[in-house]
Amino acid sequence: DTYGDAGHVIDEDLNLGIAVDSEPGSQNSPDAQGDDNNGDDEDGVTFLTTSGNCFGAPGSMQTLEINVENNTLGDAYLSAWIDFNGNGQFDTNETILSNEVVSPIPGLQTIAYTYTVPSNAVPGATYARFRLSPNPILDPSGIDVAGGEVEDYACTIGDIEYDYGDTPASYGSFGIAVNTGTPSW
Repeated sequence: DTYGDAGHVIDEDLNLGIAVDSEPGSQNSPDAQGDDNNGDDEDGVTFLTTSGNCFGAPGSMQTLEINVENNTLGDAYLSAWIDFNGNGQFDTNETILSNEVVSPIPGLQTIAYTYTVPSNAVPGATYARFRLSPNPILDPSGIDVAGGEVEDYACTIGDIEYDYGDTPASYGSFGIAVNTGTPSW
């Protein structure tokens, strides 16, 4: 695994999303869901701009929501990386969140965040990693014995594709005509 293994000791009071499960070791897979054979625990991050995937064209703004539980007595820290250049590792300049403080508030908190896909991002399949810890997070890999959670996501960087209508140009491509009268046929 070129991205490096990442893990956290499970702490039921500090989670990304609601579900968390344990694994006997790394469960690397091309779709980043190798650890989901006994239930999907990658439920902390939703990529809003692109219907669930961190897909986006180079230079585009992307919005995501991160659901976090911090039922501890202290601050927690959230960091995230996306491999924008597709080189198989999370480089320092690919950090999209760096030790964002998550205050101890009972229950699920939602953090909204917007980032820009770099204009030099390499189109194609890649990965994102999110880490939550009671300690500041310096690296995308490594084992955190203090607690928290890591979630990895498969992503695609590329142009957004549209499905356009096929009517003549005089009808327009983006408008919807609404008739509130009674049909005459």
